[in-house]
Amino acid sequence: MIDTLVEMFSYRFMVRAGVVGLLVSLCAALLGVCLVLKRYSMIGDGLSHVGFGALAVASALGLAPMAVAVPVVVVAAFLLLRLSSRGKLKGDAMIAMISTAALAVGVIVYGYVNDRRAKQMQAELMEEVSQSAAAGEAAAESVAE
Repeated sequence: MIDTLVEMFSYRFMVRAGVVGLLVSLCAALLGVCLVLKRYSMIGDGLSHVGFGALAVASALGLAPMAVAVPVVVVAAFLLLRLSSRGKLKGDAMIAMISTAALAVGVIVYGYVNDRRAKQMQAELMEEVSQSAAAGEAAAESVAE
């Protein structure tokens, strides 16, 4: 077991990955405490639903999905912070409302698009996921060699 760890960390990329993982874990711990205390523990989940709705609308309109989704998610994050600081609803309650609304928009868009286009949209969304997974596997294989 120790031999395996020594061999793994003999590669420079594994040492860098370990250092980056340690730094990310420290930052996430510090940021996580603040988010939980401010009742924003579900912000990642909520913004992912916003991203899904934006991807669905962009695909239905034939626009570049990431060029639409990233600005929409950033605007949703600022809107979420602004509304929860000024409104009666706070933190996770506001996240739940925005998340549900965005997910509903995505599902409605898929429902109204004709069947052929809906299958194409689903293939586009799944292709992006599979391409990023394949790119990650290819990078890991090239570095390991």
